[in-house]
Amino acid sequence: MGTPRRLLGTLAGLLVLLAIISPEAFNWLMLRAFNALWPWAQVVGMILVGVGIIMALLPKSSKGGGKKDG
Repeated sequence: MGTPRRLLGTLAGLLVLLAIISPEAFNWLMLRAFNALWPWAQVVGMILVGVGIIMALLPKSSKGGGKKDG
């Protein structure tokens, strides 16, 4: 299998090849992938928005990261 980066590169290359050879099949595949993944993207997005709101409401920690006198 190789490394994850190599696998993703191979998949991206195959998708580009499919898009060049058969644009109709590529469009069909991308439409099906989008329709399958869109609900999950919405769920993850709403979770991230919720976490962002909660983090904004929590008090900030005052220790660490500041300049030291000296």
